[in-house]
Amino acid sequence: MKELESLKYFYFKIWLDIFNPIEFKQWINTFLQKENLPKHIFPLVNLNDGHEITTIHNLVDEFYPDFNPLSKEGELFAIKILLEESNKYLNREITPLEFCKLFFHLEANFNGLLEEYPEWLGDLFEECDYCDESWNFNNRPDLATEIERNIEVLKKYTNAQQGL
Repeated sequence: MKELESLKYFYFKIWLDIFNPIEFKQWINTFLQKENLPKHIFPLVNLNDGHEITTIHNLVDEFYPDFNPLSKEGELFAIKILLEESNKYLNREITPLEFCKLFFHLEANFNGLLEEYPEWLGDLFEECDYCDESWNFNNRPDLATEIERNIEVLKKYTNAQQGL
């Protein structure tokens, strides 16, 4: 089912440790209102608080058993999510530490996976290096500047994905 593709997106966010259960509940409730759903989906869905992650794992295991975050397909989710989180940072919805933790998670996993350093990671390593709780938007303006610069690269990749 094409509609279930979003499950991999949520699965990837769990892998990145940035999962938002409210966002997932909104999506799954809309999905479950569709007609002609296979009946075996319903036992896999438990929307009681705290069971969202189990639900996602159950559904991904059922419909996409070969999905791996560390794959070419996973890289596409990484680019999309890095773009989303970059915009959140510029809108001051996440802190420098939250952004840099996400960046280092992606960098540690995708740098070794690919033959060359991923262009879509930009020069964020230099700007996130030594990030800690003392960092804020005012004392790290270079981070925002690099994020703005990197957004253009990320958009290039996401636009290319849409053309597929």
